[in-house]
Amino acid sequence: MTRNRIASLVTLTALSLGVTRSEAGILVTENTANDVRLYTAPGVFTSSPTTNINGPVGVAIDAANNVYVTNNGDVPGSVTRLTPTLGSPTIFVPNGTNSLNAVFGNAFDSAGNQYIANYGNYVGQVLPQQGGIVQLNAAGVAQTTFALGSSRVPAGIAFSSYGGAVAAPLVPQSNLFVTENATNTLNVYQTSNLAAAAQVLAPAGVLALNSPTGVVVDSVRGIVYIANSGTNNPGGANANTIEAYNIATGAFSIFAAGGGLSTPQGVTVDPAGNVYVSNLGTGTILEYTSAGVQFGTPFATGLRTPEFLAFTPVPEPSSMVIMGLGQVGLVGGYLFRRRLQNSAQTAWVPSGYGQRPGGLFGTLLPEINPPGS
Repeated sequence: MTRNRIASLVTLTALSLGVTRSEAGILVTENTANDVRLYTAPGVFTSSPTTNINGPVGVAIDAANNVYVTNNGDVPGSVTRLTPTLGSPTIFVPNGTNSLNAVFGNAFDSAGNQYIANYGNYVGQVLPQQGGIVQLNAAGVAQTTFALGSSRVPAGIAFSSYGGAVAAPLVPQSNLFVTENATNTLNVYQTSNLAAAAQVLAPAGVLALNSPTGVVVDSVRGIVYIANSGTNNPGGANANTIEAYNIATGAFSIFAAGGGLSTPQGVTVDPAGNVYVSNLGTGTILEYTSAGVQFGTPFATGLRTPEFLAFTPVPEPSSMVIMGLGQVGLVGGYLFRRRLQNSAQTAWVPSGYGQRPGGLFGTLLPEINPPGS
């Protein structure tokens, strides 16, 4: 069968299923470049406008595919909205409002509320109290501020809609995971009761967290990934690693170490369970399978100061998806492209399947159980 016939067959199949044609993208903030890049394939990216973006760190996407960036540059504490995806950057929350000061990570819950990690001094607080989480509604108005405490430095935030079995006292859904950089902990809040004290997760010994920054939840598989960026712990254990927390069992494990990890900041996951990590130390983005196997080449190189990452489906309603000899994956009505594990080529792979090296397209197999499962 020729490439054209295969492409036509796949396109017709997508149309017959009523699929919204789109391409997966990896968003990354470039702090000193005042830029947000959108990668649609390894090494292939589009840059955002720089207007109203100043020292971007956090990046999150709402249900309408609008991108929200937290700014921590010359005028810290503002949030920029790019509508849609990377277009028309406007100030969503001005500097000096909603008690935001030195902002870091951000995330949305299933109700459309946005959570901002404010790791600097909270306006109105008396030193040395530091940091907090500010909840904003869809209009950008602060609803509540929680998680305040002495010497806390909240960094990354991730919302979990995972509904499977959970380790007590977590609940099956609505968990908000927050990395605290200064205390080397992963704190869990319930969005249904933000006034309640957090469950503090602090693995000891060889699994101790080390200046955790970025965090993401694979809500399909129930795994939380944490980027250990530094050497706050005695002896520097677990510096430059990616750690995994299994929501169902409560077990921590090392997901990735070495292999070019250098001050990892951001971490995100695509619908197939593949994990992406931004390295501040080398200006790269690395990619791993859900089993922790690193791809032979970086997903991206040449970044100046990459910070946080986010996965987003990128709508392309005016174009057909031509996949050539690839395979198609449908996740939540979206098509997404996957890279072959043994090359820099790309293929389209169904959610719930991984790639095993071998052959041009590898061999499809059931998803390998993530670490700690």
